[in-house]
Amino acid sequence: MQFAESLAICTEPLLESLCETLMEQLGDDPDIFSLPGDATGPVGFGETWMRTVRELSSSGRAVSGSEDDDPGERASVQPDDVVAPQPG
Repeated sequence: MQFAESLAICTEPLLESLCETLMEQLGDDPDIFSLPGDATGPVGFGETWMRTVRELSSSGRAVSGSEDDDPGERASVQPDDVVAPQPG
C-alpha cells in the first residue's frame, strides 16, 4: 500500500501537467485527437490507442526469447500497427 501511495504522489505532478497540456491542445484544435475518417473523435482515438497498447502488450508476452533478446525490438510500434476503428 505504501508503494502505491508513494507512486501516486511522485507521478501526480507529471500527470497533472500532462493533462493540462493535452487539454490546452484540445482547446486549440478540437480535431487533434481524431483519426482520419473516424467520426468518434477523441473517444475513438483513445479506444484505438488503448486497444493497440493491449495488443502490443499481449503479443509481447506471447513472444518467448532468450535473455539476449532486446525487449525494445518487440515493443516498437510501426505506423502500420495502428488501425483506425471502423464505424459501427
